[in-house]
Parts: sequence; structure tokens; C-alpha cells
Amino acid sequence: MNYVTGSADEANQLAERALLRLQQKLMGTEEGMAKSVEGQVNRLIQIARDPQNLALLYSGWQPYF
Repeated sequence: MNYVTGSADEANQLAERALLRLQQKLMGTEEGMAKSVEGQVNRLIQIARDPQNLALLYSGWQPYF
């Protein structure tokens, strides 16, 4: 929903898409393919170790302390 000019129908469609994606994530479906628990964990580890994602960390977090 566009907060300025969006309609209730658009908001409902957006909410339905978000809920569908959440359901897919809970079922382990990624990029149209179901993954095992091990596959999901490996993907999360890859995402967490991605230098582009690490560059976005809040520097005040200081995980090394």
C-alpha cells in the first residue's frame, strides 16, 4: 500500500504476498525449491558471512569483545 494514495485492495494484496513469503520461509522454500534443515542452515551461514552483509553491521555492536 502506498501510504499516501494506496487503496485497501492494494494493501490486502501486499499483506497476502508478505504472508505467503513468510509461510514459504517457515516451510524451508527458497527460490522455489524446498530445502532441508541442513540446506537452510548452510544458506543462513553463507548470508551471515557475506562481506557485503558484514559491511552493514553497526560498528558499535563490537562482537569481538
